[in-house]
Amino acid sequence: MAKEIYLNGMTADQLSEMIRESLRDELQQLRPVQPKTDAKYLTRHETARRLRISLVTLTDWVNRGKICAHKIGGRVLFRDSDVEAALNRIVPIK
Repeated sequence: MAKEIYLNGMTADQLSEMIRESLRDELQQLRPVQPKTDAKYLTRHETARRLRISLVTLTDWVNRGKICAHKIGGRVLFRDSDVEAALNRIVPIK
């Protein structure tokens, strides 16, 4: 059973523009989130080395919320600022 839609007072150009805008909005929502260009990201290995912990401990800290990880393009990365904050919580500066 086909559904019929009746449009009164709308030109074909107006309908086309309305469809384009709707598609543009939907596609914008589907785009992957791009990392901020000014933020520096570290790999798991770089982060573990910087914190002087093992990869297993790093995974444990992520699971417990001690440090925030970001999945970007199928990779797990850490913001440099988050790693610095974790370092300051672990070893307070005197």
